[in-house]
Amino acid sequence: MNAAAGAAALVHSVDISAAAIDSAKRNMARNAGRAAVRACTHQVSVGDAMTVMSQMIEAGRLFDMVIVDPPSFASKQDQIDGALRAYGKLTELAVRLLNSGGMLVQASCSARVTSEQFMESVGDAAYRSGVQLDGISHTTHAIDHPDTFPQGAYLKAIFARVLPLR
Repeated sequence: MNAAAGAAALVHSVDISAAAIDSAKRNMARNAGRAAVRACTHQVSVGDAMTVMSQMIEAGRLFDMVIVDPPSFASKQDQIDGALRAYGKLTELAVRLLNSGGMLVQASCSARVTSEQFMESVGDAAYRSGVQLDGISHTTHAIDHPDTFPQGAYLKAIFARVLPLR
């Protein structure tokens, strides 16, 4: 919705939940009074993000921005390695969907995964994919969402321009 409101020509929403996709459609319809939203084409795919992203790559789809915001992958300590592999795979797919100079926005809400682990996973995956992340910005909780205990610091996101390796 925010991408559409910000004058994106096309937004493609992907979620494994049909209910979430229906909600996204309703949200776009409710905001159709805004000219930018009305002008935006909203495409949707219900399915596993990794599968849908792979299909988009095969179809030659490219975007100026890819936002990857998966559910929590690690609610337990023994799930951390799998979560880091999943973040890496999502990064590898996302950067292949970006035009050169496109923007990657990738988030994690896994309390067990530290910001450092998340950043390293994303950065390593980008490097393996032959790209570099430029101008990385990292965000965490807003001030109204204090993280006063270790598992409270679960929200993290990176914003980076994706460029070929030099």
